[in-house]
Amino acid sequence: MRTPDQPAICILCVPLPTSGDFPLAATVDSDRLSPTISWYGSLDQLGAWPDSEQPPAILIDPATASSRRELRRVLRTARQAAPQLRAAVIEGESGPPQPDLMVEEGIAVVLTSRFSGTGRPRRPAPAGWPCRSVQWGLWELLRHNPTANSWRAKLFQQTPVPRLGPGTLAAIDAVAPTGNFESRRVKSLLARVKGQVASGRLIVPKLEELPSLVCRGSSSQTPSSILRAA
Repeated sequence: MRTPDQPAICILCVPLPTSGDFPLAATVDSDRLSPTISWYGSLDQLGAWPDSEQPPAILIDPATASSRRELRRVLRTARQAAPQLRAAVIEGESGPPQPDLMVEEGIAVVLTSRFSGTGRPRRPAPAGWPCRSVQWGLWELLRHNPTANSWRAKLFQQTPVPRLGPGTLAAIDAVAPTGNFESRRVKSLLARVKGQVASGRLIVPKLEELPSLVCRGSSSQTPSSILRAA
């Protein structure tokens, strides 16, 4: 049962810039008081990412998703570049490809625009949370997808931030309309979220933390204690 003092949970997923612009990523993530960013990128971007302590998620494009053999190759190569890799982001509107293969290759969380199937969930998720598990060891999380962006978001090229109630969960993908990283867009998003974090109304964990969030969110333990218990 949710209570008014429970913080909402928001996962902020941001695409990596090209390797030549990695310093731009550092500028938006340099403030230790800023919300946590869950970076993600292509295989080439993961290989060039200089911060081994914060392994990004692997971006899976449609071509990779269409081939089981290619998907396995990409995931194994990505793990060589980032041994702690546990999360993936599905590009576009496709659902997670080959859930069984993703589990075999160590992926535990997938950010996606739609679920992979209509099978019966293997584990329950907290009521109202946009996630499900139809494959043991893998959680699928739907990215926030508002039906219509506000005029303000469009005018200032902002990523829409949903209004979250106590104990609810949302995952925001800060990719620009071009499909790339834009520092202005990300900085604006962080500025709007930062105040909610400072006031205790919101916590911002990483994408790969979703399984533990679900476990604690489904128990009698309130979301406010999730990060303290980590």
